[in-house]
Amino acid sequence: MGLWKKMERPRPPTTTDFVEGEKPGSSIVDVEQSNQSLDIHSDRQQPRHVHPDIEKRVIRKLDYRVMPLVSALYLLAFLDRSNIGNARIAGMEEDLDMEHGNRYQWLLNIFYIAYIVFEFQALMWKIVPPNIWAAFVVCGWGLVATLQASAQDWASVMVCRWFLGGFAGRAIVAAFLTS
Repeated sequence: MGLWKKMERPRPPTTTDFVEGEKPGSSIVDVEQSNQSLDIHSDRQQPRHVHPDIEKRVIRKLDYRVMPLVSALYLLAFLDRSNIGNARIAGMEEDLDMEHGNRYQWLLNIFYIAYIVFEFQALMWKIVPPNIWAAFVVCGWGLVATLQASAQDWASVMVCRWFLGGFAGRAIVAAFLTS
């Protein structure tokens, strides 16, 4: 509450607040009048109260439209994370020459490292419009998941898993923030 009160207070006068032709230090009343004329928040409207029935209808409409999409997104993320195990059973280690060392474990870990590194970017919907950001993240996620099928060696799968983790971190966290 204190932060909002601070934001609503008029800003203190500066040297640029004086009207042309006026001498600095003329009077406090003139400074206050010039502050009011230069205040960028003077046209701010008071918050409107919404009728509870209308609010309930809007929330229900959002629940019917957004929640199925978020649920499908979460299901696809779960399937994506579990597909690496299915690929190993199907012979990915032999095909990509990952039989020696701990290369498979690195494929699993690089996903979560990128997931954690890029997770903070889920808050980009505060800067970029949410419809553009969600489209970018989901399309990027789908593109990287599709391109993962064209990987021919361990390094290319590692790069795909890195970007896949990055897009998944942005998408899943953003889905939870909006739901």
